[in-house]
Amino acid sequence: LHCCRKLADEVEVLRGRQDMRVVGFCELGTSFVRMRSQHPCEFKALNLLDVAFALAVPVAKRELASWAPLQNPELVVSMLVTWNPLMETNLQRGQVFCESIFL
Repeated sequence: LHCCRKLADEVEVLRGRQDMRVVGFCELGTSFVRMRSQHPCEFKALNLLDVAFALAVPVAKRELASWAPLQNPELVVSMLVTWNPLMETNLQRGQVFCESIFL
């Protein structure tokens, strides 16, 4: 129970930072990958994969809105690499996540 509360508090901090537009897409990915690796059962019980994707989509769209592909063509790949450990656990959800960002 203590771990679940700790994870919920950490997610709430990330959500607040998302609202203030001071958290990046890669930072969100790193945070959720760490949460899952440190507390896999609690991560699953709290359905944090869906929470992670819900927080990340608007951040990714914001970051991609200012992307200059000719100046920084590798940006998209470098952004998604951070999220790969979460997407590879459920490829269908990962595909929906990517479609939500890019379509």
